[in-house]
Amino acid sequence: MPLLRSCAKLETFKLSHTAITGETISSLVEGDETFKNVKELDLSWCKQLTLDGLEALLKLFPKLTSLNIYYTQVKYADFHALLQKMGIERSKFSSGLTLGSYVLEKPSF
Repeated sequence: MPLLRSCAKLETFKLSHTAITGETISSLVEGDETFKNVKELDLSWCKQLTLDGLEALLKLFPKLTSLNIYYTQVKYADFHALLQKMGIERSKFSSGLTLGSYVLEKPSF
């Protein structure tokens, strides 16, 4: 996608309320250096996002510090098991982590 490739300093990627899946995002961004600096990813209300799709995304966005997966197919317990499987500390999401209807972590001010 030429338009996305012109966004070399992209840090926030909001795809909320779309029918996008992890596999679709992977096919868009895999191997594209444009997305290497993404720190905030909003996938809220992406009801087709599955745990497998999220796993692929976590690999593609290594600098994430904020993740919103509110109202997706990803369940709380499954998400935490995935983080353990991938060796990712929950504290990695220091800017915020929203899963289900709860904000799990927020920065303290």
